[in-house]
Amino acid sequence: MTNTTKRQRRSRSSTGEGQPRRALLDFGTSSARAVLVEVTPEGAEVLGYGAASGETGLAEPGRAARRDALLHVAESALTAAERETTQSSALPAIADVALVALGGPLLETFPLVFEVKREASDRPLSLEEFEQVWKRVCRLVLDRVGEREAEDRVRRRPVGVEFVGAAVGRRQVIGLPGPAGAPLGIAACGFAWPEAGLDVVTQVVADLDLELSGLVPALQAVARALPVPEAVLLDVGHSHTAVGLVEHHRLSRATSVPLGGRAFTEHVRRALRISMRAAEVAKCQYALGHGAPDARARLAGVLERAAEEWADQVEEAFIRLAASVPLPPRVYIFGGGGRLPELLAVLRRRNWTSPLPFPTRPAVDRLYPNRLHGLRDPRGLLQGPDQVTIAALAAWAAYRPDEMEQVAQRCWRELVG
Repeated sequence: MTNTTKRQRRSRSSTGEGQPRRALLDFGTSSARAVLVEVTPEGAEVLGYGAASGETGLAEPGRAARRDALLHVAESALTAAERETTQSSALPAIADVALVALGGPLLETFPLVFEVKREASDRPLSLEEFEQVWKRVCRLVLDRVGEREAEDRVRRRPVGVEFVGAAVGRRQVIGLPGPAGAPLGIAACGFAWPEAGLDVVTQVVADLDLELSGLVPALQAVARALPVPEAVLLDVGHSHTAVGLVEHHRLSRATSVPLGGRAFTEHVRRALRISMRAAEVAKCQYALGHGAPDARARLAGVLERAAEEWADQVEEAFIRLAASVPLPPRVYIFGGGGRLPELLAVLRRRNWTSPLPFPTRPAVDRLYPNRLHGLRDPRGLLQGPDQVTIAALAAWAAYRPDEMEQVAQRCWRELVG
């Protein structure tokens, strides 16, 4: 991108009127998505959407992120989003600030439940006491990130700590001052990414002449905007499936399955003895409901077997997520691979109550952007399950944290600088 293009972006944005605009970026293994939003008191309104395909290497373990490739797809997606805004305005909407979603197996979560005995259990939980305990929680998360680095010698950068919830005795803390009693328990989840990958993302955002305002784990953004407070999330990407546990609209832990859309394409390629490109086209057309009946029937058989293999690994991921805690009886599937009907079908017919700790047979649904809270999309630019992450990031841009979250975020910033 030329310096002239950069200056045009900055000058158009700075002279614009109205509410703050944000550029939202979602980088995957083989693509990038961009959305321009205007943040209003009613939520984040989608102004434009763009996407671009291209191998980036960003979200795959063992592969180096390619700055040039990532910049190319990011610039293409962002330019497409800017052009889209001219449908409702004479000039393209230009943003100065960027918010980036992080996902994939490179994102590591560090769940933590910390419990302390209160010295003055007869007094209500104060702001000062909560701050002291929360800072200890944050330090524990930092220690765990350091321990993980010592194990595999991969440098990681903590990108945040999610405040999942707090309780005094058996009473949930919903505001400060909190209830009296003992002990005080706090649940949290820390997030970290390889430092090298984050450096590339930061450089790309700077190359786009944008100021990086935040890095948000994709599942964390989706959790906050869900229509229900508790759920299990399945984000079927190109090379993997991200699996997350949501409690009280907070991502409390996550893991991943090394199977995604590319694995389903490989099944099609082997069965039909065609190229990967042709197999990808056939799979995508099938997912959209296109194709002759006999061809669709053959693909259905191939993808059915692939879906069963995928579901076996998803079951193992559910077991890792649950530990000793019952799983919420609601499962949402989304992402580009989430369009395949076989995935939804295999999840719905399996008996997840044995051996898994679901209290009842879970309801399994495909998640769409229009079901997320905090999003305004009057022109219907975000409609598919593959756009859920970028739609959730838009909702995140307008989210207003509650009192407990504000305290937690401030303490974290004070601790890490």
